[in-house]
Amino acid sequence: MNAIQKIFDSIIEETITLEKLSEIFVREKLKKLNITLSDEKINELLNTIKNGEDKELFINHTINGIEQRINLLDNEDDTDEIVMPIVENAILRTSESLKRKYVKILLNRFDKEASYKLKNYLNSNIEFETYLKSIWGEAIDLLELFINVIVETGAAFTEEYEKNTDIEQDFVYEAAARLHARSCQIAYEILTLIKAGYANGAHARWRSLHEFSVILFFIKEKGQDVAERFLKHVHIENYKAAEEHQKNYIKLNKLPISEIDMNKLKIDYESCIQKYGQSFSGDYGWAVSALNAKRLTFKDIESHVSLSHLRPNYKKASSNVHVSSKGLLSKLNLEPVRNNLLSVGPSIFGLVEPSHSLAVSLSQVTTAYLLLKPNIDHLAICEFISKIEKDIRKKLIAAEWKLVEFNKT
Repeated sequence: MNAIQKIFDSIIEETITLEKLSEIFVREKLKKLNITLSDEKINELLNTIKNGEDKELFINHTINGIEQRINLLDNEDDTDEIVMPIVENAILRTSESLKRKYVKILLNRFDKEASYKLKNYLNSNIEFETYLKSIWGEAIDLLELFINVIVETGAAFTEEYEKNTDIEQDFVYEAAARLHARSCQIAYEILTLIKAGYANGAHARWRSLHEFSVILFFIKEKGQDVAERFLKHVHIENYKAAEEHQKNYIKLNKLPISEIDMNKLKIDYESCIQKYGQSFSGDYGWAVSALNAKRLTFKDIESHVSLSHLRPNYKKASSNVHVSSKGLLSKLNLEPVRNNLLSVGPSIFGLVEPSHSLAVSLSQVTTAYLLLKPNIDHLAICEFISKIEKDIRKKLIAAEWKLVEFNKT
């Protein structure tokens, strides 16, 4: 890994020698003083420097008919001014040259070995996933079946609801349908990470699913006005995002948003502020009126819908989203007795929490969605979903015990 650095150091040692720097300094200093000396005299001065005979370097020189004794080393600033640019340029030229050559070598090696390395990587992944499935397979299969059933149930409910209800001004339904559909998509994303052995990534992604569950419960409880505010809040987010884009589009190598489009976004933004008040511009401004608050956080909404018991899990998942020492030092995917390792890939450990959290939150979202139209059929489906969620938990715990016993042998 340090081969090029060693070559670089060697070249610099050969290039920037005391003899070379001394000669450059003496000649540049004489030129600055407008003094001309013979090569023989210059060599005498260089020998004096080389032998370290004196900390001063005197020459006799006649100026305006008066012979003067001049110390070439009388000014340290001159030394830095003359020598340092030479050293810096030598280092820069050498490092850039070596870097370009090394990058070319790496690219050539990458092109030659890419196919072979990719094949090995894929084979290794297949072996790992087969091993993971041998331990977690039953639980993961049931989890995947659970998600598929939820998706089918949601689709059937959506079709039934839209067939029998005027949805034109039904903001609660529109918000709920979108939240449920997106929740199903997130569930598949989490499942993909679980199957691949990425417990931390799966748990981090579950964080979003929990947020969807909380917001859906809140909107369902508070009704049409809050649901409309929630949907209209997109104008606040769009305008803020556009402003950030306009500040940074050059650095992002993108085109600016046109003045016409910016004006449209601003009109929608100001229209919302005029209708709902300045507090509407906050991140959860759409919810403040429902709780008679000037400012809200997600934690406030979570507490209001009685889902704050999941906050410890949410905080734990957040440590896999935001940079923190806890997120770096505490990992789901590490074997408990070897939790000081630096994990860079998949693992068979830590899949219980993200898998069960997925089942719980998807069950909550679907229950809230189905009970927009409560009847015996929908209540029975909700109970069925709850039972499958508990069965998933049992299979996950069984798989974890299987893993523990396997590691004992």
